[in-house]
Amino acid sequence: MSPQPAFLPPQLCKSQDRAPSGSGWLHEIKFKDYRIQMRIFVDVR
Repeated sequence: MSPQPAFLPPQLCKSQDRAPSGSGWLHEIKFKDYRIQMRIFVDVR
């Protein structure tokens, strides 16, 4: 397994009428002027 990079640049938001649906989407709540990054690491050893 390749190591995770130390920094991932954030993706820019794009306005939509509604959020996409389906199990392949993870949504974030955007608080005014704040943004977080989250990594999900699963050890498959």
